[in-house]
Amino acid sequence: MDMQLFHHLQLIFVVGPILGLLLVGFLVSLQSEAVSLSSPQGIKRFLGHLSRVLIRVFGYIAGLLAVQQLVGFPIGLAW
Repeated sequence: MDMQLFHHLQLIFVVGPILGLLLVGFLVSLQSEAVSLSSPQGIKRFLGHLSRVLIRVFGYIAGLLAVQQLVGFPIGLAW
């Protein structure tokens, strides 16, 4: 039981800051464009920003996994 708790805490301490930084970066990009969600144009811009951020993040993850595979240190997605 104690090892499981340590594993979950380790996961929170690794993934939490990464997700936090992604969220802050996304909010900063929204503020720089002055997106207002009260209009259809604002919602379109919001979804455009969100899709670009998600595509970029998944691309970085795919690149990281490919490089790790090439150097002989494959990492699984299941923690």
